Amino acid sequence: YVGIAVISIIVVPIIFHSLKWYHILVAYVIAPVLAFCNSYGSGLTDWSLASNYGKIAILTFSYWVGLQNGGVIAGLASCGLVMSILDTAAGLMGDFKTGYLTLTSPRSMFFSQVIGTAMGCVITPLVFWIFHSAYKLGDPEGSYPAPYALMYLVLCGCDCDQLTDSAAEKIRDQV
Repeated sequence: YVGIAVISIIVVPIIFHSLKWYHILVAYVIAPVLAFCNSYGSGLTDWSLASNYGKIAILTFSYWVGLQNGGVIAGLASCGLVMSILDTAAGLMGDFKTGYLTLTSPRSMFFSQVIGTAMGCVITPLVFWIFHSAYKLGDPEGSYPAPYALMYLVLCGCDCDQLTDSAAEKIRDQV
């Protein structure tokens, strides 16, 4: 976890310039506590609240960075970061629960999760790239309108500043 956090602290600010190294550090420090809460709740109810924690990350980080400094992109990127950590933890908890019920070794369940996560790190960007090059993603008139993207975008904009016409134009400029 610490190794991946260090890599993220170095790489993510290069990709998303509005996020600084200390934003990523704070996200990685807070994430284990949230991951425990999410995994516990997911284990009891089979319902992961990672997306809700992601929305809280949007509100927190977009407000912290501010609209003028790229808060929309920072909020969306931090949402993805926090959601990926929390969802992986909840998925692992569900796998351990299934492994317990089927008398499967916890070690094999853990390594299966690691292998699946590593494969997802390669396969998911490739599938996204194929869809992005073949279709107009996010276009309301296209095959894949992505309505949640607009909701998350508005959530970032509302938190950065009051959503006036000039603020909406700044949001469109950032995206």
